[in-house]
Amino acid sequence: MAIWIYPFFKISDEIYRPWIPIQIVNPKNNEFVSTMALLDTGADHCVFPKFAADQTKLDLKGEALDSEELQGLAKDKIKVWKHSFRIHLQSPDRKSIVWKSKDLVVGCVEHDNIPPILGFSNFMCNFKITLNHATKKILIDDRPKI
Repeated sequence: MAIWIYPFFKISDEIYRPWIPIQIVNPKNNEFVSTMALLDTGADHCVFPKFAADQTKLDLKGEALDSEELQGLAKDKIKVWKHSFRIHLQSPDRKSIVWKSKDLVVGCVEHDNIPPILGFSNFMCNFKITLNHATKKILIDDRPKI
């Protein structure tokens, strides 16, 4: 049990955002991709771009468990293909894995126009997360029942 502190990141000319380092793992073959993911407090579920399926050797549409259309803040719905993944939270220095999820069903889109998004129901619900905009720090506590 621990608390990890991550910095906010500024991507190009955008505002500082809560990005954290993760590994996206295909539980069938243990292929993984290390990437930065956005903690999205408005997202119910995790959603990954196409590269997550490609780099973990999943056939986006052919091997999907299911598909559905999701509604976000945009007016248009997006189609996702659901796959089983594990999410490994990396330490702030990205040198070790500090937490591993069980198998999760995550939707993947057929493009790379979005970042990996970590939503509430299958990622953030495992932690107590503090987003401190004043200090530009993210505190992730794996003891959420306190």
